[in-house]
Amino acid sequence: MEEAWGPPGEYPMSSLDRPSKALRSPHRIGRREGLKFVGSLAIACVLTFLCVGTVSAQPLAASRTGSSLQDPIHCGVGYAPGQPGYDPVNHWMYVPNSAGAASVTVLKAHCDVVRTIPLSSTHTNEPLAASYDPLDNEIYIVPYFGCNVVVISGLEVEHTIHVRNCGEGFNDIIWDPAANLMIATDYSTNAVYAFSGNVVVGHPIPVGQLPSGLDYDPCYNEILVVDAGTSNVTVLSASDPFSGSHLSIPVGLDPQYIAYDPSNHTDYVTNFYYNVSVINGAGAELGAVPTGGNPLGIAWSPAAHQMYVGDYGSTNVWIVKGLNVTHTFNGVWGVPVAMAYDEFDKGMYVTTAFSLFPNEQGTVWELT
Repeated sequence: MEEAWGPPGEYPMSSLDRPSKALRSPHRIGRREGLKFVGSLAIACVLTFLCVGTVSAQPLAASRTGSSLQDPIHCGVGYAPGQPGYDPVNHWMYVPNSAGAASVTVLKAHCDVVRTIPLSSTHTNEPLAASYDPLDNEIYIVPYFGCNVVVISGLEVEHTIHVRNCGEGFNDIIWDPAANLMIATDYSTNAVYAFSGNVVVGHPIPVGQLPSGLDYDPCYNEILVVDAGTSNVTVLSASDPFSGSHLSIPVGLDPQYIAYDPSNHTDYVTNFYYNVSVINGAGAELGAVPTGGNPLGIAWSPAAHQMYVGDYGSTNVWIVKGLNVTHTFNGVWGVPVAMAYDEFDKGMYVTTAFSLFPNEQGTVWELT
C-alpha cells in the first residue's frame, strides 16, 4: 500500500484499501473525531486532580532482595522474538519474530499458541515491535529494518503501509489515546511517525538521537520518547504530537525503553548501563534504581502493582517498586528482551533473545 500524507486530524484513504474498509470509512472518521473531543475534554478536567501533589521528590532508600522463579510457563515462537502487543478484545498476544522466516506468533492465555502468521518479503523485514489500535481493532507491526508497517486483523494481514521517507527502520510503536494515533520511533532519522486508518498521518516529528522506546503518560497527557543516542527523554504533547518537543529530560547512559507507573504517576526508563531512571512528565528526575546488569525491556503489571524489568546481561527479571528491586526472578532461560502484560490471565509475557529448548526456535515466558 502506498502511504498518504495529511495534516493532523485528516485521515485519507488509500486507493488500495479493501472495499469493506472504504465503505465504512466515514463512520470510522466520525468516531475518531468524536473520541478526540471527548478524550481532550476528559483530560483537561482530570489532569490537575491526577498529577498535582502525587509525586514526591524525596527518593526512597534503595534495597534489593532475591527469589527464584519456579517452573514458569513457556511456549515456543519464532527466532529472535521482539516486543509483544496485546489485543484486549480477543485476549491474544502478538509476538513478532524478527529473525529467520519473518512471522508473528499469536498466543492466547497461558502461553498457548493460536497460530503463526507468516510475513513475506513484500510485507516487511525483521518485524520487531507490535501494538494494538483500539479504534480499528488491529495490531500494528513495525520492522527493525525496512519501511513497511504491517497491519494485522485477527489472524490475517490486512494492510502493508509503506513509509516513503523513513530511514533504516523502527524501534517501537504505541497507541496515543489523546490524538487517536499510532506513534512509532524511526531510529535512523531521529524522528517519530504517526499512523491512523492504515495510512501515515502528518509529518515526521523530530526528537533526539536514536529514538528507541516510547510510552504514554496519562498524568501529564504526554508521549515520552527515549533517545538512546543523547541519553534523554523527549516529551511531546499527546493531544498534538506534531507541535514538537516542549521538554527534554536527562536520564542515564544508553536509555532504551520506558513504562508508566500509575500508582505514583512516574515513568521508569531502562538505562542499558546498570540502572533504571525514575522521572515524571513535568521533567522531575526522581532517582534511579540500582539494578546493575543491562536493563532493557520493561512493563507495568496492574495486577501486582509493580514494574517488571529484564536484564539483557543475564537470565534475570527484576521486580521494581519505587526505587527498590524487591525480587529477582532467576532462571528465565535465555536473555530477556521485551515484555507485555496479559490482562486476561494477569501474566507478564517475556520474550527471550534465544531459546535453550531444542524444539523451540525462540521462547516466550509467562511470569505470574
